[in-house]
Amino acid sequence: MRQRALGLAAGMLLHALAVEAQAQVQVGYTQIAATGGTRIPAGTALFSYTDAAGVLVRQAVVGAAEPISAGRIFVDETGSRTAIALANPSAQATTVTLTLRNAAGAGIGAPLARALGAGQHIALYVDELFPTQV
Repeated sequence: MRQRALGLAAGMLLHALAVEAQAQVQVGYTQIAATGGTRIPAGTALFSYTDAAGVLVRQAVVGAAEPISAGRIFVDETGSRTAIALANPSAQATTVTLTLRNAAGAGIGAPLARALGAGQHIALYVDELFPTQV
């Protein structure tokens, strides 16, 4: 994992723009940490896809999130696809268990266990994880 230290004074903003034409999808994740005695920084990432003519085709925004060991996300597959991204920043492998639930909170089908190695990440659409339930 490549690391880079950046120093920002209180109230400062860092705006990074990466514009690169890629023949294949590029994946990865970023960790941002505050030094002792400072507040946790806020952050978002905007991903854009444009066609060969430069016309915007798709955009997605991802907000920064603190690490969690359990959580829930809302899945809406009506006219769009919901994706989930998971990262394991620790030095130990882990197993993530995903359960698809209906509007009443009852499980739909069997839970899905996915191995996530140390420092690894995955990003998939919900219909790829649960193809027969979505």
